Amino acid sequence: MEGQETNKMYPKMATFYSGKTVALTGGTGFLGQGIIEKLLRCCPGIKKIIIFIREKRNKTPEERLKDLAKMEVFDVIRHTMPNFADKLHAVTCNLYKENLGLSPEDRKTLRNEVNIFIHCAATLKFNEHLREAWGMYKDVVMDHSEEKRSKSTRLNSSHTVISYAVFC
Repeated sequence: MEGQETNKMYPKMATFYSGKTVALTGGTGFLGQGIIEKLLRCCPGIKKIIIFIREKRNKTPEERLKDLAKMEVFDVIRHTMPNFADKLHAVTCNLYKENLGLSPEDRKTLRNEVNIFIHCAATLKFNEHLREAWGMYKDVVMDHSEEKRSKSTRLNSSHTVISYAVFC
């Protein structure tokens, strides 16, 4: 009896994500790759995954997204869903800049399309003080979620994966 009530309260993962657009920070990192792979493999009805990607080593976010899609972690999906990369989209960002370094066009896209926001980006400084790490979390998740909720009804949920290494 208890299991039946749980099923009513919590939809299956594929059902929950079906037709939804997910925004993800940290998608090129170890945890982010796992989240993307799991979403694509278990939720074939997911509409789109928008990945916040910064420029790095003279590569644009779009180039980094293409490199990401070629990674071994996606080999299983590549066989079952050859066009999986069509569901992946990059937005140029820098989590340390004002407004996350997002262009006005990308901010509008995020505001109008995103249903679920997952923040799993980690600070790049492995001796980061807790106050600084918390500031990044607040700037990315809390401020973005508040903006979304005040301007749109599309945002269904916001999740954070805490993966900071901090110096206390």
